[in-house]
Amino acid sequence: MKRKEVLLLSMSGILIILVVIGTFLYGLYVGSGSFTGIGNEVQFEVLELHGAKVINSKIVGVNGQDQGVVERLITEIRPNGSGLVLVNVNDVLADVQAQLSARVAVQVAKNFTKMDLSEVDIIFHIKANAGVVGGQSAGSTMAISLIAGLLDKELREDIIMTGSINPDGAMGNAGKIKEKAFAARDAGAKIFVIPPAYDEEVYTYKKVKGCKTYDIFEYCEVKYAPNSDDLQGVWGIKVVQVDNIKDIIEIYFKEDETQI
Repeated sequence: MKRKEVLLLSMSGILIILVVIGTFLYGLYVGSGSFTGIGNEVQFEVLELHGAKVINSKIVGVNGQDQGVVERLITEIRPNGSGLVLVNVNDVLADVQAQLSARVAVQVAKNFTKMDLSEVDIIFHIKANAGVVGGQSAGSTMAISLIAGLLDKELREDIIMTGSINPDGAMGNAGKIKEKAFAARDAGAKIFVIPPAYDEEVYTYKKVKGCKTYDIFEYCEVKYAPNSDDLQGVWGIKVVQVDNIKDIIEIYFKEDETQI
């Protein structure tokens, strides 16, 4: 009996040793990261940067003190993508209005160029104080920057624009135009592009006198009509009003800058 007990104890010892060795080897295996589960790093999709195109432009906004501020818009077009459209303001995702504006701008660019962008990722990087650019006032600049990149065109650097863009390519509204005009002027721009005038702040008024004669009597009427022609003298920068994306393209893609 004693011999059998010794044999059983020996076999138990060997079994314990094998269990310890197996546990150790399993731990090494898991720690190596080869095991599907704990120990693996989470893999995120990385967008392919090879062949990316970058377009630099300027946008204008208004800060909390109602002062116009000119900032940078960097439009990045990444091939081999999945149709992503993102707005990145100082490395922080933008608000809903800015995201909507970007998507509309992409739609306008697709309609104009007739290009399929389903396999292209588009990122609008706005280098500005997050409180400066709000709403959709950068939409028109996003659209023209993207079109320039898709068509391999150079944007004129002496133009700054404000205004939203509608899906059909028509210019939308913009606020604080006078403050933005001063900022564009101070930033060295020669031309400030705005939507069709809907706000009295973009006008000065001129006195217009009209007279008509009835029989032997002359009747005269004095009116004050809006006049945007002299804004360059008042604001110190040439102001051009545009209706749609075609008008914007004609301005931004002009090779001879003296034509405007």
